[in-house]
Amino acid sequence: MSAPLPRSADVVVIGAGAIGASIAYHLARRGARDVVVLERDTVGAGSTSKAAGGIRVQFATRVEIEFSQRGIAFFQRFEDEMGVPCDFHQEGYLFVITDEHTLARFRTNVALQRSLGADVRIIGPDDARALVPSLMVDDALAAVWGPSDGYASPNDVVQAYATRARAGGVRILEGTPVTGLRLERGRSPECPRECGRLPRGPAWRRPGPRRWARRSRRSGPTPRRARRPPPATAPGPARRRGR
Repeated sequence: MSAPLPRSADVVVIGAGAIGASIAYHLARRGARDVVVLERDTVGAGSTSKAAGGIRVQFATRVEIEFSQRGIAFFQRFEDEMGVPCDFHQEGYLFVITDEHTLARFRTNVALQRSLGADVRIIGPDDARALVPSLMVDDALAAVWGPSDGYASPNDVVQAYATRARAGGVRILEGTPVTGLRLERGRSPECPRECGRLPRGPAWRRPGPRRWARRSRRSGPTPRRARRPPPATAPGPARRRGR
């Protein structure tokens, strides 16, 4: 049973996944008051519950690279700021490249990444196998290694955001689906839902991965994590690019 819908709010955030909860937390941290998050299910039950939690700087555009650099810096101090751990590990991302066309594209990407201060390197097949001993590199031309990339627990992250947002005065209403936005003069003063309306204030919709799947494919595919295995354990997977 969802909580009663407030009569009004200064800011409405639609969706309590990692992005929506993060927006709410940062708004509260910056002094925003009367922030409401509307979630049709429960906190983190949507896209966040299905995410792998990968965090990397290996992208093809400046905005994505800089966004990720700030994200990595935040996750490095996550426990100090949020008060709980999020299982953040920087074990690296590894792309294995098997054709010249793909290698040329990655060289361009790496040049941009390094110009922005990212620690990303083009390495030889033998160096890639040294990182992942079980890796087959017979057809590999090179590999791209980002040692500062890694992963975190999506559930730990979203629950921490939601907890801190609530502590800052944010109201998160679970079981509260939004059915549409009523626009007036380019703004959205009302946010209709099944049991009523929430007038006033801006509404922010957090985009999930389906939105990003429709963007340009310039950034290339998302790789699997290539973990440097501890002794006596099986190594993690690497992503192969090419034929």
